[in-house]
Amino acid sequence: MLGVGWLLPAIRQHRCSHGIHAALFKRNIISPIECAGLQAAHAELGKTAQDFRRLHQERQELLGQWEGVLKAISKRDAAILEAGELWLDNALTKGEGNTCAGAWVMV
Repeated sequence: MLGVGWLLPAIRQHRCSHGIHAALFKRNIISPIECAGLQAAHAELGKTAQDFRRLHQERQELLGQWEGVLKAISKRDAAILEAGELWLDNALTKGEGNTCAGAWVMV
């Protein structure tokens, strides 16, 4: 039965074949275990960055929706004020509601 010892250097080289990790590994600055750990940390950091970008995009969409709601509320408030003014003008023109007209305060 053949051992796999001859295959280990190839596996180590494959694991550490990306960018700076490969350079550090080739110069024997880091061990294969450290190289694998760095690559795992690098992959996790990439995933975290991707999650952050996704969450940031969702936040921007929520802020846009919130701004839309605020604009709708502002338009509704303006429409309510305008309707109140029209009602008051009609009531004063027709002579109705003279007693309550003094209670209206325009802001």
